[in-house]
Amino acid sequence: MRTISATFRDEIESTNGQDVVIIFATITHPALAVPICVNSDVADYVYNGNTYFGTGISISFVSDDDNPPQAKVTVPNVDRRIGEAVLAMTDAAQIKLELLVKSDFDNSTPRNPIGTPAPEYVAQLMFLRNVQFDAMQFTADILSYDITTEPWPAIRTTPAVTPALFR
Repeated sequence: MRTISATFRDEIESTNGQDVVIIFATITHPALAVPICVNSDVADYVYNGNTYFGTGISISFVSDDDNPPQAKVTVPNVDRRIGEAVLAMTDAAQIKLELLVKSDFDNSTPRNPIGTPAPEYVAQLMFLRNVQFDAMQFTADILSYDITTEPWPAIRTTPAVTPALFR
């Protein structure tokens, strides 16, 4: 279970909420020179030293039940470089999701933080899998690291590892 502040919860559940929740997504991969930083608003934001480009991304929230965490992301293809960079990767890119409120930023272009905003929700160590791309958007599943794919036991009894057992 994730801890969310009572104030934030009241704001997002209110029918008359005054604040807008912005999703910040940071996509990293060794093949990328710089991370891909996008947000769910149409305006650009500066956060943690990176400029997050406003693309209107859509993300289903990460599941928080007994199953491995998973979600879905859709990124409009406002800049072909985003989709092409993700598709060019041979293995899964890592994605970090953060939720912040719009009132933590000013109205300049790009929007700059007021003070040091703290995210209300963070999902990190997630990976983009099953990436699909067309002229309009790219979609991907967001999955956590699947430990069930690891070999067990981690160390195998072989002649090279345990020569005394093989005389």
